[in-house]
Amino acid sequence: MAKQFTHAVSKDVYTLREDGLVEVRSASTGETGVFTSEGEHVEGDLEFAEMVMCQFVGRSYPADRPPTSAQTPRS
Repeated sequence: MAKQFTHAVSKDVYTLREDGLVEVRSASTGETGVFTSEGEHVEGDLEFAEMVMCQFVGRSYPADRPPTSAQTPRS
């Protein structure tokens, strides 16, 4: 299962791909685009994505690999 987050306001869906890029689907238009973890457009009709969301999805651990003890938040 791919790691996926939905933007709280726009409802755009940000999904981490296996190649480490972030795919974004616009909730309002249905367009999709692919972006780096820095929010730079790579391909697709959708040419804008929020950089912070791309960083959050693209830089955090993949869905199939939980954080190490060094990355685990303290209680």
